[in-house]
Amino acid sequence: AKMSKRYPHPYSSSALLNLFAAIQSTCVAAITDWDPSAWELRWDVNLLTIIYT
Repeated sequence: AKMSKRYPHPYSSSALLNLFAAIQSTCVAAITDWDPSAWELRWDVNLLTIIYT
């Protein structure tokens, strides 16, 4: 509610919120999973689900 009063553009504020959520998720994922092989993209079901979503 406070953000919509201060920043009245609803689509931009949603994009900003999603950007910060993605940054936080990336930081948490990098901290919890140190194995570089877990970050590799392989042509299997995992990549298919990433593309599908």
